Amino acid sequence: YPEPMQITVHRVNTNNPRSTLSRRQVKAYARQAHNSGKQVYTTDLRDILNNRNCPITFNMEDANHFAHPHSDALVITVPICGIPVHRVMVDTGAYSSILMIRAFDKMGLDPAEIRPCNDQIQGFNGSISKPIGEITLPVRFGTSENATKLIMKTFKVMDINNEYNAIIGRTALYKLRAAVSIFHYALKFPATRGEGTHFGDQKETRELVTFIPSNGVHSTSMELISFLKQNSDVFAWKHEDMKGIDPGVASHKLNLDRTIRPVVQKRRKLVPDRQKALEEEVKKLIDNKFIKEAKYPTWVSNPVLVKKSNGLWRLCIDFSDLNKACPKDSYPLPHIDYMVDATSGYELMSFMDAYSGYNQIPMDPEDSEHTSFYSARGLYCYTMMPFGLKNVGATYQRLVNKIFATLIGHTMEVYVDDMLVKSVHASNHITYLQDMFSILRSYSMVLNPKKCTFGVESGKFLGYMVSQRGIEANPAKIKAIQELTPPTSVKGVQALTGRLAALNRFISKSTYRCRHFFEEIKKGKRFEWTEECQKDLDSIKKTLVSPPTLQKPKPEEMLFLYLGVSDSAISVVLIREEGSLQSPIYYVSKALHDAELSYPPMEKLAFALVIAARKLRPYFQDHSVTVRTSYPLRQILHQPETSGRMVKWAIELRQFNIHYQPRTAIKAQALSDFIAEFTPAITVHYNNQPWVLYIDGSSTANRAGAGIVLADPENRLFCHSVKFIFPATNNEAEYEALLSGLNLAESMN
Repeated sequence: YPEPMQITVHRVNTNNPRSTLSRRQVKAYARQAHNSGKQVYTTDLRDILNNRNCPITFNMEDANHFAHPHSDALVITVPICGIPVHRVMVDTGAYSSILMIRAFDKMGLDPAEIRPCNDQIQGFNGSISKPIGEITLPVRFGTSENATKLIMKTFKVMDINNEYNAIIGRTALYKLRAAVSIFHYALKFPATRGEGTHFGDQKETRELVTFIPSNGVHSTSMELISFLKQNSDVFAWKHEDMKGIDPGVASHKLNLDRTIRPVVQKRRKLVPDRQKALEEEVKKLIDNKFIKEAKYPTWVSNPVLVKKSNGLWRLCIDFSDLNKACPKDSYPLPHIDYMVDATSGYELMSFMDAYSGYNQIPMDPEDSEHTSFYSARGLYCYTMMPFGLKNVGATYQRLVNKIFATLIGHTMEVYVDDMLVKSVHASNHITYLQDMFSILRSYSMVLNPKKCTFGVESGKFLGYMVSQRGIEANPAKIKAIQELTPPTSVKGVQALTGRLAALNRFISKSTYRCRHFFEEIKKGKRFEWTEECQKDLDSIKKTLVSPPTLQKPKPEEMLFLYLGVSDSAISVVLIREEGSLQSPIYYVSKALHDAELSYPPMEKLAFALVIAARKLRPYFQDHSVTVRTSYPLRQILHQPETSGRMVKWAIELRQFNIHYQPRTAIKAQALSDFIAEFTPAITVHYNNQPWVLYIDGSSTANRAGAGIVLADPENRLFCHSVKFIFPATNNEAEYEALLSGLNLAESMN
């Protein structure tokens, strides 16, 4: 191999903040760095070293205040001129400290105090911005009252679009003698009473993130940024920004069954750390007016604290007794599969989530006190709809269906609090967003900015990845399968099958391929992870390395169905064809149980078609479906005198526009599992017992035809009639009938 080139990069940006210095001053500044090992200090540095030498240390206790892992920018809240200023970014890459003009105005400072400034601010990309001026203000660092430090700092006042109110640059950090640690998400500095610490505000940092595409594919990106800034009132950055839905528009009513006796649950004790977390959550709920004090409630429930992935606690309420007294609200939720179909194939999409969605809907005043729960402070009940109550999903879906009625199905899809705006052409996207935002504003509904993604070509919706290409499996779910180690218990196998169930739509013959897993679950304590199980798992993992991209059918186009039957399962795949390209739409698989296992092979094939029509009913209703099969399925279903269930199936299928066609070559790799309709585990024959063929042919002066009856060893009859398009004598008609009968018998083999 050739020796690698030795390259040293000395400078990236030549626009130095000391560019206004003379050549002599620049050389003197450079010599300071070269002579630093000889302890040649400037006067300012000597003054600093005369102060008490306080060591600065970081430890793991500092890091435990925050969620890990993280890559969050260090954003703090710091008093400037005695006024707490939020969203202040600590930027070690910035030379100057900056104060945005909008923050300056909100602080109520006198604009006359801004001094003229000839400096220019250069961004990382080389862009130049000129400040309005500069102002020197006192800034106090330190989140503990016992260890703070006040410095006077000159800020460049700028009028630019930025999500931060101010930026603390290197000169301020040097003056503070601060050490910054992104891992510990804090900066530390020597204070008059020891070490001072200023922790970042990770929650506020993450609330600043609203995703907009940065790849520049669409010219609408800059328009989107401008549009979102103009409509910032539609977002809630904290609970105080929530106004709530008008009770006249929607409220949650319990509709309690009055014949059921109210239940006051026995109060449960909480360990100290959970009790502390409960009181903190209760205080937040009181401050946000989500709960109020309850007096003489007839229903009382216990709080339940559940630890979240970031180590914090989530407050839940055990409404199990209350829910038993509430009748089920049968308001339908949208079907996820068909909603996902409705979102694929669009050029541009925006994904949005309501901010604390359920809490935006008020409780009915008559039912509010029934949601009471225990707290060390007393009894409290919800004024806004909480999580955990029965029918809250139906209440929310009823609301969004009502307010977005004119948009759903056209430019928008909504599943409870998950919202999506879609556009076939990118140029229309902002118009569609404006229509939605106008409705949000009129009903006082707000969005969660950290869960919104705007103007993207693909994204996650209801557990699937949707894009203009089609529907793809969620990479996180695939990763969970790929990283799975062989299970060591029945629960482990159940967890495996549960994860696979979320990907069934993308896995051909999934039930058949998982048959050994189901067998191990039935064994219970006699569980053993066999070689067959491992082979099946490896096969599924191999399939998921490159899962198929599912397509959405075009309106009124012909769809095609392939069937597959094994001894223990039936499988189908629905596809669409465009030229020579075959693309899957949906895989369906079902295990056979009890009497179904004893169905003859041809009845299993018919049963597979029936299951496909039930599972994929909307596709069968909206499209003509051609069943490609090498077996006389049409004849069996149209002459079902020998089986009562075949009669029922034939009647059930008659409502659909189903055609039958001999099998052709399968071209798509995604359909390779359906090359054979019957797997090797099953053979369609009757132990070489003879079949009986009855034929008869006849002719007239104008036409000729034949009748065929084929009887299997169980004396089931398969009837077939033939009309000849050519003139024939009686003998010729009988010979043609014999040939057709033999062909039919061969196709049944």
